[in-house]
Amino acid sequence: MSRDSLYQVQADALISQLKKDQEAAIRKLDHQAGDWNRQRLRDARHQALQHFRKAAAMERERFTREISAAEAAIAAEARSRHQQHLSAMVQAVIDRLPGALEQRWQSPLHRSEWILSALQNAARRLGEGEWQIRIAPGPGQEERPEGFEGARLDWQEDPSIRAGLVIEKGGARLDASIRGLMADTPRVQSHVLTLLGEVRGGGRIHV
Repeated sequence: MSRDSLYQVQADALISQLKKDQEAAIRKLDHQAGDWNRQRLRDARHQALQHFRKAAAMERERFTREISAAEAAIAAEARSRHQQHLSAMVQAVIDRLPGALEQRWQSPLHRSEWILSALQNAARRLGEGEWQIRIAPGPGQEERPEGFEGARLDWQEDPSIRAGLVIEKGGARLDASIRGLMADTPRVQSHVLTLLGEVRGGGRIHV
């Protein structure tokens, strides 16, 4: 074999080896690129999943806040409507009380109870002595005692009083007429609320 032929063989072998090395390097790079791409894809998917979970959590939190706010608003509106309805009921009862008390005064039994209760309260508050009593028309003489627990009673019928009586001693005064009974508005409202609570199944109702 001539020297030129030997060089050609060596050159071909070297070229062949270089091609093999190049192909191996390319395959390695392709493999590394594939691994890198797959890793980047996994990272991107993981990051996207994290973003989704975070966004979903924020959305759930926002939705929960909106539901809580809506529920609170509904509850407040319900309480307000209940209070308005109950207040209207109380006022309706109070508006009818004067007429109901006047009718009660026309009943001899209820009128006697009314007078006795007023005299008992006066005995506690005014004590003994002389009482001047102005009373609504209706009671007969038998319903007007001359004395009560050490006090002397001076009765005077007063047509301006629709029902009940007013007891005075000196500067002290006990008003058991309709006007006097209705004057303590908070107490009347509380009493009406108690009655409404009993009518509606027991328990105190508040406004």
